[in-house]
Amino acid sequence: MRNSHFIAGWIGAAVVANIVAVTVVSIFAAESLPSLFVVALIEGACLGAMQRSLVHRRSSAVRGWFFATLAGVVAGRIVQYALENGPWMPEIYRWPHLLQLVAGAGAGLAVGAVMALPQIPSLKGHVRSTGVWVVTRALSTAATFVVLGFAQFMLGVPDVTFAEIFCLLLLIAATAGAIGAAIEAPVMAQLLAASDRREPVDRVPAPNPDCNPHSGRASAA
Repeated sequence: MRNSHFIAGWIGAAVVANIVAVTVVSIFAAESLPSLFVVALIEGACLGAMQRSLVHRRSSAVRGWFFATLAGVVAGRIVQYALENGPWMPEIYRWPHLLQLVAGAGAGLAVGAVMALPQIPSLKGHVRSTGVWVVTRALSTAATFVVLGFAQFMLGVPDVTFAEIFCLLLLIAATAGAIGAAIEAPVMAQLLAASDRREPVDRVPAPNPDCNPHSGRASAA
């Protein structure tokens, strides 16, 4: 039951953060790097705040999750912007849809790994393998990119009102976020559960007075 609550909360946090990001982008038509930087800050703050409460309830030893997540989202979105605006994009748009999805998955792997890297210091010393989280975040973001790409192919350019396309975008963003978070949540739950069952790896054991070679001399004196 505890795991199910954590997983549901993790998925809910991703859905809310994605909806907020799409709303801000749609309202302010954020397309330039500075405007997308602001959107990433808002998205990262929402995601970091909600995940922080989940992480700290599961393992109080993990610190700095909010700022780590915020930094990761901003860094990842900058990488995403660079990839989507590279000189190779016109050529990729001419590829078959399947190959475009493969390229999107590759971009998602890179973006997800970048998003996870700032979170490693918060996890290091409390989980057995931080590399597992980097791989998981990369895979989850790749899955999200594939869902978004597939939705774009299916929709094309629909002849609908702004309100209708806005609702479609929210639905797609929420679905993509939920799928990605569903990949991450069980892994993070297991990592944090393992951290509760072990001592931090960087903790120095307290000295045992019985093993102190000078204790006998002190007593004799």
